[in-house]
Amino acid sequence: MFNYLKKQIKALHYKKLFLFGAYNTIIWLTIVAVIIDFLFENKIDSAIDALYGILSFIAYKTICKKGDINLAAITLFWISTFIEILYLIVHSIDFNIIFALFIPILAFYTMKKSSLIINLILYYLVLIAIFSYYYITTSNNIFLHNQNFLFSYFIAHLFILSFGAFYYLAIDEFIHRLEEANKTQKLLLKEVHHRVKNNLNLIASILGLQKNLQKNRTTKYLLEQNQLRVESIALLHNILYKNNLLDSADTKLYLTSLSEQIIKSYNVNNIKIMTNFQQIKLSMNSMLQLGIMLNEMLTNSLKHNNNKIISIKILFKKIDDIYHLIYCDNSKNVDLTELKDGFGYNLITLSASAFNAEIKIENKDKFCYDIALIKLEESIES
Repeated sequence: MFNYLKKQIKALHYKKLFLFGAYNTIIWLTIVAVIIDFLFENKIDSAIDALYGILSFIAYKTICKKGDINLAAITLFWISTFIEILYLIVHSIDFNIIFALFIPILAFYTMKKSSLIINLILYYLVLIAIFSYYYITTSNNIFLHNQNFLFSYFIAHLFILSFGAFYYLAIDEFIHRLEEANKTQKLLLKEVHHRVKNNLNLIASILGLQKNLQKNRTTKYLLEQNQLRVESIALLHNILYKNNLLDSADTKLYLTSLSEQIIKSYNVNNIKIMTNFQQIKLSMNSMLQLGIMLNEMLTNSLKHNNNKIISIKILFKKIDDIYHLIYCDNSKNVDLTELKDGFGYNLITLSASAFNAEIKIENKDKFCYDIALIKLEESIES
């Protein structure tokens, strides 16, 4: 649970992360505040705290979840302002006035520049209006009629505004440059995937031409196998390129596409295949090793299965933090000694060993691999 939350947080934009923290902090703190105020029989403050929590929760569920950062920031800003005004009215401006200092920080961290200026101007106009009203209607207010308190409060607001100006002139600009650089890197890496895919397809075509010129069956078979291996790697780069991905791919998309590509290359009609691939985003390296293993298993079934109808079942799923690649076909009495001496099996074990895998083989009424992969790398790329 903790690792999942950690990955979700890492995937958030920094403004979304701040809003996520602000909303959740307010919701949980207001629950605590309601309980404390209720225990001390402060019913009015308890009601205001409850209202703050309810409004924040509704806004979080309806606006923040939709991904509109600016609207979510404006909503929380004015909910907090409204609650602060209620506190000031109920207590005729006392120490609660200090909390009004923190409200502009919500704007500085999360709003767009245009929204920031408009909402801050409105906020200070509202604050000045309330202060002016209570200055006129109350003759002995501890804050409004004390020059030292008012001066300190004024300086504190100037400090917050100065911080906000610095944030937008420096930090926000720096983050903007980083985001632009990141976009450029993504475009460059996308082009790399495209070129790698084209080069691998060129190599596969050369192997295909050499295969067609060979008369020796063994040489022809070896060239065909290597052609398929190169094409399986090229397919992964093609998926990354077409889906604007950098270093991760969806298991269901890649393994399904790879299975279809291999079957199509053998041009077999007497095949029944059932696949069930769980949708998990894995790193490019993990996907590459999975593709290599599946390629070897599937080509072996299509090449050596002598049944009238070839029946294949492939599953990839995660069970208790362990990934299982399960592959079965209807081959019977497979010679395991010959299998384990073959290049394909050794390539499977080599790929699996990179992830501390355990390989189990069933060889009775059907032939099955159950490969438990312990250290596959999931990705947080969005």
